[in-house]
Amino acid sequence: MDVDWINHQLLSLQSQDKKTRIDALIALSKINHAAHRVLPELLRYAETVSDSQEQGILIETLGHIGDACAVSYLASVIEKHPVSKRAMRAAHCLGQIGDPTALPILMAARHSPNHVVRSAARDAIHEIQTNQPTSTEAP
Repeated sequence: MDVDWINHQLLSLQSQDKKTRIDALIALSKINHAAHRVLPELLRYAETVSDSQEQGILIETLGHIGDACAVSYLASVIEKHPVSKRAMRAAHCLGQIGDPTALPILMAARHSPNHVVRSAARDAIHEIQTNQPTSTEAP
């Protein structure tokens, strides 16, 4: 995937057409190797998204990219929408990213009134804790 293609997808996030924006998010979710280029733009875009379907796809895209820079945004989704499907997706993606700084929000999400959010938080905590290097492993 070249720079022009990435730029086209990022530009598509500004479209008035929801389907165009969603298609761009899905396309961008497949380019882990260019996360340094895409992630700042996606996080800026995140500040403007109000549609729950679009936000859900954005959350999944951030999880696929897997960069710890997305942890703060994903944690804010759980805080703002603690009983929603978006919170469940955000918890799952925090587990995918594997950054231990997400543990406090995930620990709190274990007490969500929504059983799906609780389950996703428990799974994410387990994933983060089991994938951390032990003190005898090289960093």
